[in-house]
Amino acid sequence: MTTTDTTTNHADGATTDAPLITSAMPESARACGRCGVPVAPEDERGEVVVDRAVRAMMTYPNGATVPHPNGGGTPAVTFSTCPDCADRTVTTARILRAHPALAARLGPAHAHDQLTAALDAFAMIGASVPADHMMRDAVLTRYVVDSMAVVGGAVQWTSAYHAREVTAHQCAAVPFAAATAEMRAAARARIGGVLAYRVATTAPAVPLPAPDRRPCMFCGVATVEVPAHHVVVLGGRDRARDAVWFPRTATLHTLGRSSAGAIRERIDGHLCRPCGRAASAVGSLGVAAMARALGEHLRGTGRDDAARALDLAVREESLTGLFGHGAVGGGANSTPWAHVHLGNGLAPSSPSRGTRGPARRTAARGGAR
Repeated sequence: MTTTDTTTNHADGATTDAPLITSAMPESARACGRCGVPVAPEDERGEVVVDRAVRAMMTYPNGATVPHPNGGGTPAVTFSTCPDCADRTVTTARILRAHPALAARLGPAHAHDQLTAALDAFAMIGASVPADHMMRDAVLTRYVVDSMAVVGGAVQWTSAYHAREVTAHQCAAVPFAAATAEMRAAARARIGGVLAYRVATTAPAVPLPAPDRRPCMFCGVATVEVPAHHVVVLGGRDRARDAVWFPRTATLHTLGRSSAGAIRERIDGHLCRPCGRAASAVGSLGVAAMARALGEHLRGTGRDDAARALDLAVREESLTGLFGHGAVGGGANSTPWAHVHLGNGLAPSSPSRGTRGPARRTAARGGAR
């Protein structure tokens, strides 16, 4: 018996009345475990996918589904790999060799399976895999995996077999015949995101202000610049903003003020990504977190001597006058920590003007710019 379907089956949206899933498996052939087409023994390309047995299930009156106590189920089935799917497997290996850190982070086997599934989603709708770009760009590769692996895995023939939509004796008349119209639409939408990413790689960085439009409570910057293609990966401006600004509540005392009432006066605000990471690393807000954030800024701008002096002052508990911008007030800084002046190059002290805290001596010239 042959099953016929008229779902959209092509990247151009055309429909077909051709059999999509057929029981007429050619003699000695096996279905490709990924796209489902029959593969003759002489066309097999090395890898053979062996699916574990799927146990029969039983459902109780309350709706709970559990494995049947008498076993049963479907015996294990061996699937083949067609030449086209084998070629994509080779592409997967090439891309992962270019990004060993990604493979290590996800686990080599899992990374291979996820990326292979993502590339199958490209093949399902006839789209070209940007393999060269992915080999050069680890962020793009991770984006492809994160956005397309689920769709690609769902359209593989073994997934249809596990879902009992096809039997071990059926094969696909066209590649990825088991994919639904919804799966194809999802793949096209996600590939649209990949194209948007590639366009954004040449676009200027996107300045993202804090949700409340106020400066960072630590360093005082008003915006965080995020590469345009990272904005695409993060899901747009709003999600990107939430990824680089962290809401926090602090007392003015925590931010460096020592005047009466500062310990009770709370302010709500945000920390930019560098300052937020520093605070998370320390585990709290306060001078230690601000000193860490300032030290990282100094090192990142080539002032290692000042950073070492700052670290020494922290260790010796001699650091004075370090204020977060939330305690200083005023407009946003043009550069991080511009409201802080480095006392004789060793320890920061607050500016003598424009602070909400007690007057402190102003150190030598120039802020932490």
